[in-house]
Amino acid sequence: EEAEALVFDCLDKLKKGDFSDDLFEAQRMSMLTSRIRATENLSQLANLFLEMETTGQSYEEFLAETERIKTITKEEVIAIANKYFGNDYLNVRSKMGSTPKDKVEKPNWKPLEAKNTNVKSDFAKMIEAEEVPEVTPQVIHFGTDVKITDISEGFKLYSSINNVNDIFELKFHFNYGTNDDPDLDKACSYLSLQGTETKSFHDLSLELQKMGASISVYPNENYTVVSISGFDADIDQLLRLCHEMLYQPTNDESKIQTLVDEALTNLKASRDDASTWGTAVKEYVLYGDKSTFLNHTSIKEWGKRSGEELLAEVAEALKYDGYVTYSGGHYPDVLAKSIRKHQILPSNPLKGEESVRVENTYNKPQVFVAHNKKFRQSNIGFYVPGEKLSLEDEAMAGLFSKYFGTDMYSIIFQEIREFRSLGYTAYASYLYDWLERIPGHLYGYLATQSDKTIDGISAMLELITDMPVREEKFNASKEALLKSRASNYIGFRSKPNSVRYWIMQGYDHDPRAETTEVIRKAEFQDVIGFYNRNIKDRPVIIMMSGNTKKINKKELCKFGELTKLKYNEIFRE
Repeated sequence: EEAEALVFDCLDKLKKGDFSDDLFEAQRMSMLTSRIRATENLSQLANLFLEMETTGQSYEEFLAETERIKTITKEEVIAIANKYFGNDYLNVRSKMGSTPKDKVEKPNWKPLEAKNTNVKSDFAKMIEAEEVPEVTPQVIHFGTDVKITDISEGFKLYSSINNVNDIFELKFHFNYGTNDDPDLDKACSYLSLQGTETKSFHDLSLELQKMGASISVYPNENYTVVSISGFDADIDQLLRLCHEMLYQPTNDESKIQTLVDEALTNLKASRDDASTWGTAVKEYVLYGDKSTFLNHTSIKEWGKRSGEELLAEVAEALKYDGYVTYSGGHYPDVLAKSIRKHQILPSNPLKGEESVRVENTYNKPQVFVAHNKKFRQSNIGFYVPGEKLSLEDEAMAGLFSKYFGTDMYSIIFQEIREFRSLGYTAYASYLYDWLERIPGHLYGYLATQSDKTIDGISAMLELITDMPVREEKFNASKEALLKSRASNYIGFRSKPNSVRYWIMQGYDHDPRAETTEVIRKAEFQDVIGFYNRNIKDRPVIIMMSGNTKKINKKELCKFGELTKLKYNEIFRE
């Protein structure tokens, strides 16, 4: 009832025009920005065209509507609100309760047997006869498509020109992340809820929204990222605001409780979320106490920290070296000068290093299970430790994954889902560290009903330990991979990071053509050789969350030494 009253109070204010011009302008700019960005890459355009097709709107009408947003007035919004938000509404309420759960018995069906696999229908022949024009693969040129500019000590700028619109993205990457400070994500969230010495949090947020801009601070494992987005014309003003946010923040400690409440809400939701449990088991098995679900301060203890301590955590991250990426309309030399002017980067940065978590080693098959009686689905991971890969084997890993388990025509999809109906989701892929600091590994996943768990695991293990040999599938996989690589277009927003990664790998040019050539020359025996070297005869580690009361534990033990995991072994609250 309280929430309902708040909603209707807001509607009344909307109908009376009881909202500021600044708020109206902020929402108008937010809507305009999102529509402009909806046309800046192929994927977004595809989704946009699909939406227009289903609603009967033309692209010209979409563009006209976008222009119309620029001239909409506050009075028009008030009039529309009064026209539609009257007293003739339907109120639907639901109360907390529990619904009876239906029990679905596993049907006693035999797996489908694939017959006439070498025969093609007339329709298939017609599709194959269609002429598909060759796609010229994209090549990104270092120094032209992406310019590399020294900004200051310890920082290079990787920039690409935006010829699509006048919205820029600028990201500062500081070489200090959650691998260095596991609680850094919450500290960054605290900073993001602060104002500055000259602006309250509300005023700062409103000013950014009025410009159709955003400034955010967040970490990943290796970096703390400060991201700025907005219109080219506002870049100096946004850099000034960014400096204030980073180096002159307020310290409103009431925001700590806001973050604690949010964390507790997320925790409550995850306690009975099968997917989250499955990920937590995987993290525990692979990384032990370095699991992201364990390697952090408990919510209770974190809530006792002072705001000063939290801001100091972010300030520590900003002392490190790193790199900067940019896509927009400004020349890199001019941008570098503005960045130096607004003192975003440290003058004498500390030297950081990209690090990677090392997986635990296993030399025999094992099964790790976390039980929750509320789960009706088993989330099962399969891990096979491997070796560091050569350049050729990295290319072969992609071809193997395509053939074995990542697409709808792969071995795993066909065997697990189509022939035997043993999973809602099933896939497998060979993963490796792009800088080859740690060995690669096969990771497979199966989500299935509790009563299909044993059958599902047995089927997946059969495929992993004795890969089926089906050359016709290899040919389809190879052709599909070559076509997808040829059409793999890196957009202007992603070019700077791509070039930086390639440079870190030792390249001075776009290496994709070389990798594609390895795949083009590959024979089926190369994929079999990759499997034999990196997967066959190695231990398979099974990681699972589910309701073990509905699973035959004796059968489960046949897959390896069984370890039962309790909630507090995989989660730290």
